[in-house]
Amino acid sequence: LRMSLFSPTGLKSCTFEAGSYVMRSRLYDLVSMQSRKMSNFSNPGRYGAQGFASTSGDANVSNSYVLGSRNVRRTRIDQGARDEIEMIERCCHRVRKLNRTDKSFLRSLDEEAWTLVDSWGHFVSGLRARRCLVAGLVNRTGSNIQIKTTCLFEGGSPVYSLPTNDFDDDMGLLKPGGAIIFFTWSWPPNLNNHGDIFLHIESTAFSADFAQNSTVVSSATPRSGYKVQFLEKSLSGWWAKFWLLCLDDEKVPVHT
Repeated sequence: LRMSLFSPTGLKSCTFEAGSYVMRSRLYDLVSMQSRKMSNFSNPGRYGAQGFASTSGDANVSNSYVLGSRNVRRTRIDQGARDEIEMIERCCHRVRKLNRTDKSFLRSLDEEAWTLVDSWGHFVSGLRARRCLVAGLVNRTGSNIQIKTTCLFEGGSPVYSLPTNDFDDDMGLLKPGGAIIFFTWSWPPNLNNHGDIFLHIESTAFSADFAQNSTVVSSATPRSGYKVQFLEKSLSGWWAKFWLLCLDDEKVPVHT
């Protein structure tokens, strides 16, 4: 089997040999798996997003924006970013500048989260394809939320944190009205490893599991004094995007 493919250094031609029917079938399965990735995320995926009413007391923050509504837009890739790591760093710098009192705060957050997904599809594509996962958190409580741990139980990268300026890096505290985006990716998929992602986050307000595989349930469990709800669960074969909202539980006014 002879294939021509695009790489960072230009067009390349590769020849694959299979000496048996079993090997030919496995080779066909591998090529079929990768061919679905050649379009750089052309499939927008499934959306389970919604808007919400702001309870933070910030009257200037729009409460009608639907998280996930930017997913259908192809972003313009930053030509200054040399690779995926620099792309993440640039995105983190922009998120740091976001102000929670701006009317476009949620929209800008969501656009940056989608930029990670969309840009990832341009930097890491073809035979180098790896799945990615974005999980965002919005703190609409009246207290700080401490991010205790972020554990990637299944995946092939560190967990990158992209917080707004309402975040204390030393203590891991997300202040009221602030937000943070987590980004990670998988190992390259092959016939023995599907390349899935499973991210677990522990905080003083909740524990949550985020999975890129649609057969695994992504869920969040609040701690006493808090409520949590998913504002977006968007899944595709090669990416997943989530937004989680944390609120005070009016029935339990004192956080324990």
